[in-house]
Amino acid sequence: GTAAGILKTLRRASWGTSSEGQDTHTENGDRSTTAKSTASTLSAAVDDDAQKKQDRKVCIIRTALMATLLVATTVVATLTHFFVHDAEQSNFEDQYLDSVAKVAEAFQKGIDIKHGTASTFSAVYTSRYGNAAQAARAAEDAKMHGNSNSSSLSQFDSETSQSIWPNATMPDFQEQAAGQLKLANGRALSFNPIITQDVNRLQWEAHAEESAWILGDESLVAPDPSLSWPNNRTVAFGIYSRDDGGNVVYDPGYAPGSRYEDVMVPVWQIAPIETNQKAVMFNLHGEKNRQRALDDMLQYRVPALTAILQLVQDEDLRPSSILFYPVFDEFNYDIPNIDRNVVGSISIVFSWDTLLASILPDYIKGMICVLRSST
Repeated sequence: GTAAGILKTLRRASWGTSSEGQDTHTENGDRSTTAKSTASTLSAAVDDDAQKKQDRKVCIIRTALMATLLVATTVVATLTHFFVHDAEQSNFEDQYLDSVAKVAEAFQKGIDIKHGTASTFSAVYTSRYGNAAQAARAAEDAKMHGNSNSSSLSQFDSETSQSIWPNATMPDFQEQAAGQLKLANGRALSFNPIITQDVNRLQWEAHAEESAWILGDESLVAPDPSLSWPNNRTVAFGIYSRDDGGNVVYDPGYAPGSRYEDVMVPVWQIAPIETNQKAVMFNLHGEKNRQRALDDMLQYRVPALTAILQLVQDEDLRPSSILFYPVFDEFNYDIPNIDRNVVGSISIVFSWDTLLASILPDYIKGMICVLRSST
């Protein structure tokens, strides 16, 4: 019984030991699992932290790169802007100065051509009807009649001068003026004699009526039956002007406010006649805008340009001007007993748009032009 009791006790102890071993093993296993789990968690945390650090570094690098690119782009754009702006500014200034130079040169050239055209036509009248021409014809006549006395030629010259001017009417005026007018880029070209009210007005009006057929328009000789007054006016009516109401009236022969109050400057021969026949016999000196230029021409014996005009034939606003060039009775200043006098004028009518349109460079589409009087 004792032995059996000891054996049971040993078995129990063995079992207890075995049970404790199992519990210890289980506990160690749990600890090992926990340790592994903890290590895994720590490892994952470390990896996650490293990844975040890596991502942060990448983000910082990207941000720095973008900032660098942005700064570089800004700097390049700014520098490019300044360089391009400077280049554009310089190019604009060069084009502007070039345009100004071209406009000034072309403007002066256009005026010079008009001046040359008027000068040429003035010389034609002086050559044909001037004192020297009359003297030469007088000398030829004297030779034919066996008289070569110089004093008589001088007296004949003076008398001829008085008898010719202002009764000068050029044959084939239209044909001679057409080419000159085209060169001058003008709208009209005319010869306008100087008439004095109480000296030679009636004489010249009689000459004009007799010579009207030379002008090239039948309506100036005989009134058109299909038209009414004043559209059927003829040269026979005489020198005319317009009153304050715009009505056609026989010019009174007096220009108040002018330096030459009793002088009239009627349009006589004009080209093209087809569009300007109504201007024939119109007293240019009776119109204020033309009067000042004509007074300057008569006083200083030089070409004169009118202020800006609005021509009656232009319905829309179109700034125009008239260049008056003096016609002299003589070329030579030194001929004895003969004074060089202004006996007429050559006028060229032109519009400023035609003058300015032809002088702009191709890359300029338009311009604003301000015209100011010098006085």
